[in-house]
Amino acid sequence: MTTEQLVCELARLLPDHSIAPVLNRLGIRSARGQTWTQLRVRNFRGAHQIPVYREGERAERHELILGEAANRLGVSKMTVVRLIRGQGAGPPFETPSLFASILGTATRIYCESTIANL
Repeated sequence: MTTEQLVCELARLLPDHSIAPVLNRLGIRSARGQTWTQLRVRNFRGAHQIPVYREGERAERHELILGEAANRLGVSKMTVVRLIRGQGAGPPFETPSLFASILGTATRIYCESTIANL
């Protein structure tokens, strides 16, 4: 994944001041070999025409963070993580489509949070 693709994905989930530490933790440097700051992320987004993060955008897309998915499913966060990793058969839900929807959005958010915690 290129830096542009990564910033594009992260910009859908995080504001610039939160993207900079993610890129730095991943060991990704700017084109000039510098660490990332909020200003560098903003300039990079502008140069590559990447839209800015909007508060509430995640909710509009009906995406949940890990804790929200666990609460909606009535299970622990670790159970959701295991389900995402394919280590569980999945709880018996009365509405499998709700489970699939929640698990799908939780998977995306879990992947993003895993990157952020590197």
